[in-house]
Amino acid sequence: MSFFRTSNTQNTKKTNPTNGTDVSRWDLFTCVAGRPEGIALARIAHTLHVERERSLILPLGELEDEDLIVCDSKDHYILSTKPRAQELRVTMAYALAYGYDYNVYFDEEMVAFLKKAYRSDYFNLKDVSAKLMPPAIVDRLVRDNLLLIYKFDPFIGRIVENPFLDGLCNYLNIKRSGSFSFFREKISLSSVLQDRFTNVEKEDDPQILAAKKFFANYRPQEKKLLPNPIEVELRDSVQKEDSEFFDPKSRENFEKAWEAMHEDIANEVPLSPEVIIKYHKLIMADTDIPSTYRDHEVIIANNKYFTTAAIPDIPYLLEDLLNYLNDVEPPTQEDALKVCAYTYNEFIHIHPFSDGNSRTDRVLLGYLLNKFGLPFERISNSFEVSFLIVSKGAKERNDDNIRDVLEQIYLSCINKLELAKAINQD
Repeated sequence: MSFFRTSNTQNTKKTNPTNGTDVSRWDLFTCVAGRPEGIALARIAHTLHVERERSLILPLGELEDEDLIVCDSKDHYILSTKPRAQELRVTMAYALAYGYDYNVYFDEEMVAFLKKAYRSDYFNLKDVSAKLMPPAIVDRLVRDNLLLIYKFDPFIGRIVENPFLDGLCNYLNIKRSGSFSFFREKISLSSVLQDRFTNVEKEDDPQILAAKKFFANYRPQEKKLLPNPIEVELRDSVQKEDSEFFDPKSRENFEKAWEAMHEDIANEVPLSPEVIIKYHKLIMADTDIPSTYRDHEVIIANNKYFTTAAIPDIPYLLEDLLNYLNDVEPPTQEDALKVCAYTYNEFIHIHPFSDGNSRTDRVLLGYLLNKFGLPFERISNSFEVSFLIVSKGAKERNDDNIRDVLEQIYLSCINKLELAKAINQD
C-alpha cells in the first residue's frame, strides 16, 4: 500500500476530533515520531483532541503497514527504525520547529508543483506551467520563505534549499536534476537585486505591476494561511520531549540577548568588547561557559578545515573589527550586505569564546542589519542550514557565499512586499 497516493482523498485522510479541526495521518505520524519512548493510543487521542480513540487504530495501522511506526505493545506506538521513517521524522521536526503547515505541503496540488519546480536551480513557465503554479501555491511558498521570485515578468523562480523541503521531496522521491541545470545560464542574484533595491517601493515598478497581474482576482483564505491548531499543539507537546530539535531554555536566553541588542540600537550604543561580552553572557546564562576570551584552541565540530584565531590575537582582532564597524558607512544596501557578510565570517573565525560564538555572532549581525536599515535582522528559518554551510561548514572562508544567502533573505523580503501589494490591490 503506497503511503502517498495521487488521490487527494488518500493524502488527506482524516479523523473527526471534537474541536472541529481535521487530524491527518501526518499529524498522527508526527505525534508518535516526536517522542523517543513512544506514546500510548489514549495519549495520542488526548493530544489530538480525538474523542473516540479507537477511531485512530485504522490510520495508525496504515502507518504501520508503511513501516513508519510500530505498535511495540498493546496500544503503544513507537517510531520505526527504518531509514525512511527516521528521515521523515527529521523532516517533520523541521516543519514543527520552523512553523510550516506540513499538511499543506503534502497536498496533491503542492506535490504536483514541486515535482516540476524542485528539480533545477531555478524555473520558469516553460518548466512549470501556469496551471501547476496557482496563486495559492505561490502565496504559501513566499510566506514560508521557501520560494524566491527573481522576476514576475517573465516569471523566474527558485525553490529555497532547506531541510524541510529537501526531506519532503526525498520522501516523495522528487529528485533534483543535475543534467537539467547544466545547460542553464546562471543568474546572478546580485544583478537581480540591483534593480529591486530602489524600485520595490514604487507603485509603477514593472515587477509590482506584473505581481498584481499574477495575483489578479486572488483572495487568500486566511484560515489556510494561519497555523493549524493541531500542529501548534503538536509542536508544543513534542518540544517538551524532543530535546534534539527543541531547547526552549537556550532559545529564551538568546531572545534576552536579542532584546539587549535592540536597546543598544535604540540608544545608539557603539560596539565594543564589553557589548559583545554582554550579549554572550545573556546567551550562555544557566551554563558554566564563562564570558571571557577562550584560553585554549578549539575544533569546529564536523569541519576539520575551519581555522580560528590564535589565542594571543583574539583581543586585538576583535577590537579592530568592532572599531571598523563603528566607523563604516556603506553607501548602498548592496555594500551593507557585503559588510555584514565580512563581519559574520570575521567574528566566527576569531571565535573569541569557548562556546556560544555562533549565537553571539547572530546578535552582532542583527545589530548591523538594524544599524544599516536593512529590511530583516535574522537568518530566516528557511535559510538557516544554507547559512551554516557557507559559514561554519565551509572548507574555505568565502564572504561572497555568506553575502549570497543574505541576498536571498533580502529578496524574500522584497517578494513578501510585492505579495502584500499584489493581494491588497484595489
